[in-house]
Amino acid sequence: MSSDESEVLGTPGRDAMSPTSQYGRPGQPPLTIDPGAETAAEARKPRRIIRSTLSATARSTADMVSAAGAVVQAVSKEAATAAAHVVLYPVGLIAEHERSVDPRYRMDNLTPVTRGLIMGDIEAHGTPIVLVHGLVDNRSAFAVLRRAMRRRGFGRVSTVNYSPLTTDIPSAAARLGRHIERICAQSGYEKVHVVGHSLGGVIARYYVQRQGGDRRCDTLVTIGSPHSGSALARLFPFFVAKQLSPGARVISDLAKPAHCGTRFVAIWSDFDEVIIPQRNAMLTHPDLDVTNIRVHGVGHLALLVDYDAIRPVLEALSGRGAKDPNWNRPRATTPASPLRGIQDTRRRNQAAPAYSTPAYPTNANAHASAAQPEPPMDPVTQVREARRRAAGHS
Repeated sequence: MSSDESEVLGTPGRDAMSPTSQYGRPGQPPLTIDPGAETAAEARKPRRIIRSTLSATARSTADMVSAAGAVVQAVSKEAATAAAHVVLYPVGLIAEHERSVDPRYRMDNLTPVTRGLIMGDIEAHGTPIVLVHGLVDNRSAFAVLRRAMRRRGFGRVSTVNYSPLTTDIPSAAARLGRHIERICAQSGYEKVHVVGHSLGGVIARYYVQRQGGDRRCDTLVTIGSPHSGSALARLFPFFVAKQLSPGARVISDLAKPAHCGTRFVAIWSDFDEVIIPQRNAMLTHPDLDVTNIRVHGVGHLALLVDYDAIRPVLEALSGRGAKDPNWNRPRATTPASPLRGIQDTRRRNQAAPAYSTPAYPTNANAHASAAQPEPPMDPVTQVREARRRAAGHS
């Protein structure tokens, strides 16, 4: 068959099947493939592979350096906290002076944050708070946390010491119950808040869950407490540590069904070197009202001084804590110093609340503010103005 006949019958001819015109269309010039372009593309492939490999390696190296820096920072903070515990330990052996009446009845000398808690929730301000320390420690461990609570506006904060040679958790829980009964009798409140660190959280939970302490405890906050035990306790099978190993009698008793009305908040860290594995510090019980809060990169002892761990405690006790049963608190991009957060210096940059004393106009804006209505005065200012008028100095 000739090429003319093949075009009439629609059969591809010899030219249509040639390599230079196999991608062409009828009526259009055939497409040609440049061998040099294919060679250049093949030459660029190794470069792209090398570039992507170097980029992935750089990202992995940066992540490793960042993780190593976080580990070094956490270890340094943990070591500094341990050294501070050793220095302050003798101070914690001194008996605490319990005050039956809070002398801070004035409001004009309080910070806006403290005054806000009093005006917003007077019950949260007055409810007693009992702090329970961990193993081989005393009340000096709560120096930073207690100061933060005072500055936040909590008026009644007390600590309880138990012997470092304690061998039985139920007996320590019974002593904690007697201490709470004494606090309730002195303050007149029917319920208290309890904050326990490490072993102190397990003792407080045993009192609340197994000894009927839910009638006295409104909120229990545990900080780094081994609710499911710790594998590290198996290395120290003596004193009370033997009751903190996974599967021990106390841990099994706490896992039994319970009828408890106390609200539980469990704060745990993913860098806790004492609770192994770290998730054993979570409180998982189907019959309890529990909120688990995870903080990142904080050691076991540093949980009592790190602001990311202290802030959830203050929020839980003031009724503004997290509602999610498993809540993660991400660390800020630029970690703030714990003392800065505790002292709450950032309140200076915040707007004054509505109940604070109104600022007087300066000479520059006196005429502009004269036509505006005067803002309402808070109760303290009203009392002062009444006294001035009564004295003839209005």
